[in-house]
Amino acid sequence: MTPGKPNPPAVYKLGRIAFSIENGLPPFLGNLEILLPRCTDADESEIHHVSTNDLRELQNRIFALHEGCLWLDAGCLITPNGKRVLIVGRSGAGKSTTTMALALAYDWKVIAEDILLIDFNKDELITFGAPFSLKPGTKELLRDSIGKVPDPIVMVEWSPLGKMSAPSGASAFFDVCFVFTRTYQESNFRVTELSAGEYYRKCLPISNIIRVPEAGEKLLSYVSTAQCFEIEDGTLDERLKKILQLCQ
Repeated sequence: MTPGKPNPPAVYKLGRIAFSIENGLPPFLGNLEILLPRCTDADESEIHHVSTNDLRELQNRIFALHEGCLWLDAGCLITPNGKRVLIVGRSGAGKSTTTMALALAYDWKVIAEDILLIDFNKDELITFGAPFSLKPGTKELLRDSIGKVPDPIVMVEWSPLGKMSAPSGASAFFDVCFVFTRTYQESNFRVTELSAGEYYRKCLPISNIIRVPEAGEKLLSYVSTAQCFEIEDGTLDERLKKILQLCQ
């Protein structure tokens, strides 16, 4: 660094996008240092400059820069024995909390916690690397179920993935696929095996499949050799027990 000149802004990376923050307030920039993975190998021409002091807005803007990708409302993980596991579901279905529990308690590595990006030209899963977002009650639910909570928790709701993050570039051909549905009657826990076609149809309303040419055929091929299941209702404990059993 040249004497008298300020330090260059920190460069971070979410998914495949390297970026720095412009006009960031010091408290926000300090929190990003805790929450986001640094990038050290991007060329200056590849770095996007984003002006914001809101983490959710930042994530949405970086997510939107991944043009031409297939996306699903999904958690996605890799088990300790290398299986690629997909958990799709609408907002509130429990996929993010289940993803957190599997990572915290069972050493599963996280590709996505809430939205999964797939490069269907390369048949690769993109690890986004965004921090966990803890909705109200999630911390207590995790503590009661697995005896662990994410640490640290920053700005009330965010916790970094850190070592729980999976390497990017895993094959998009899944081994086990789940869809979570809720009727909010938790006593009616039920697991139903689905065909690949049935699973694909359940993904349609929670993805961009119909808006991206060839994405539908690609997703069907990614789940065609996987075991596919619908998990309806149930507690976090019930879901974890069944998922661990089916992913052995």
